[in-house]
Amino acid sequence: MLKIIKIEKNILKVLKKDLLQISSKGNKTFKNIESIIELVSRGKKFRQNIFDGSNMMSSLGFASFKISQKLEKIFNVKLVNWTYPQVRIDGPFSKNFSTPIHKDAWVLDKNKTGFTFWFPLNEKGGSIYFSKNKSFNKKKFKIKNHHYWYQQIIGDIKFKKYFIKHGEGLIFSQEEIHKSDPMSSRLTVQFRFEKLNNIKNFKRSASQVFNKQVLKYWKTKIN
Repeated sequence: MLKIIKIEKNILKVLKKDLLQISSKGNKTFKNIESIIELVSRGKKFRQNIFDGSNMMSSLGFASFKISQKLEKIFNVKLVNWTYPQVRIDGPFSKNFSTPIHKDAWVLDKNKTGFTFWFPLNEKGGSIYFSKNKSFNKKKFKIKNHHYWYQQIIGDIKFKKYFIKHGEGLIFSQEEIHKSDPMSSRLTVQFRFEKLNNIKNFKRSASQVFNKQVLKYWKTKIN
């Protein structure tokens, strides 16, 4: 399933304001998101800081809730978070972290149904590739380990490029084979939701992980 959905302007406005404020703290003042991408593309100095700060924006919770409500009405389902909201900064400058060919189903319980909502926050929009192959043939494709993304698909796969404009979002199911566009500089937000049918025996798909250095410090301090 691949479907483009319009995003309310207020959601984008809140996210943009929060991101610009966070990125400008202790740094130059940014007036637009394209200037943030330009800065991180020139070097690694602030890339990790802006990446970490943007992923902790409180506005992500607001945006995730508003978009989940919209999707629930469209598909007539009850949704809960599958993973935590994620912000990505991608382009030719970050090829080592570019997402390889994969399926999101690999991080979801086999009995669950999940959806990913992907949208660019920068004004120029962004692109992503999806496989034209709707079935996964193990004889034709191979799955190998990946240095950053755990697993990847290796094989002769034909892809279609989807360009998503600012103000649009793309929703797709966990079974869609896709990959990043390594040449498209963009700042995107990804919300992953799963369908909730019954709360009985429900277990969350992702758990919070704390910074190891923080835990190490307090373990030493307390003991």
